[in-house]
Amino acid sequence: MPTELNLDRKTMPALAKAGKIDITHAATHKLPNGVPVYYVNAGTQDVVRIELIFRAGAYQQEMALQADTTNAMLEEGTKKHSAEELASLLDYYGSFLETSSQQDYSTVSIYSLGKHVGKVLPVLEELIKEPSFPQTEFDVYVKNKKQRFLVDGGKVRVIAARNFPAMFFGDAHPYGHVTRIDEFDTLTTKHLQAFHQKHYSPTDCAIIIAGQINDDLLKQVGDYFGSASWNCAAANGTDKAIEAKPSAEKIHFIEKKGAVQSAIKLGRPMFLKSHPDAIPFQIVNVVLGGYFGSRLMSNIREDKGYTYGIGSGLLSNIERGRRRCVQQGLNRGI
Repeated sequence: MPTELNLDRKTMPALAKAGKIDITHAATHKLPNGVPVYYVNAGTQDVVRIELIFRAGAYQQEMALQADTTNAMLEEGTKKHSAEELASLLDYYGSFLETSSQQDYSTVSIYSLGKHVGKVLPVLEELIKEPSFPQTEFDVYVKNKKQRFLVDGGKVRVIAARNFPAMFFGDAHPYGHVTRIDEFDTLTTKHLQAFHQKHYSPTDCAIIIAGQINDDLLKQVGDYFGSASWNCAAANGTDKAIEAKPSAEKIHFIEKKGAVQSAIKLGRPMFLKSHPDAIPFQIVNVVLGGYFGSRLMSNIREDKGYTYGIGSGLLSNIERGRRRCVQQGLNRGI
């Protein structure tokens, strides 16, 4: 007879002390040109994820949208292949590509079967080192992004999210700048080429690999991204100091006429990652609002029915943290 499950969600389950948690630590390796490689040999399937991280985020850009657009356009064509040809090559080997750009970093990740890594690494190298930023694809990309920007601009949650960082850093700071619709029209392919030339180099690159890893894979990565011939940019300005100018007002209202919903965001600056409470606080945040079954969701949404969605999160900004380290006389990293 099957055991009856207790589905009474009003009764808290008994607390139990967590047992030993084994965390697989990354091994390190340095390529001949100085690029650090961090890899975790784990998993049971012959699958590999290779991610290249560049200090090429919004903080490094010289104009709005430059970093994000440059990163997204890497897969839209190279000096040797069109976007369609690149997509076909990756698809043929069952691989796929992801690009992402945030405040401090831009990343390019590729997923591949281990047996096909030798076929897809040349494609990844081409994307990183020889993007062509074709005008036609650029025009289509900007047009689509501009339209999406206008559509999302009518949503209260997007309005709140776009304006919230400016309260802490000021609109003139890269972390706090509120993008305007006219800024889409000032960006050109020359701006993308200049940004790529300046920031997508081994001097500001790190590589993370996860999956079934062996010496042959590390050698292949070194062959494609460890060469001294890869263009090394000189001082690229990533250490520039931009003063944040937070708003003196602590409460801000942004009116959206005709809106049938409201969005509320609350936040405050926190301690550095070097603080002893940093990791415990991350765990507390997950419990509080870091996933769908969190305390906030179960209480405010499910129990009281006040909102459709609620959550909490942490955001780390390197340059802001670095300045606080200097102000506090700390030498540790963040």
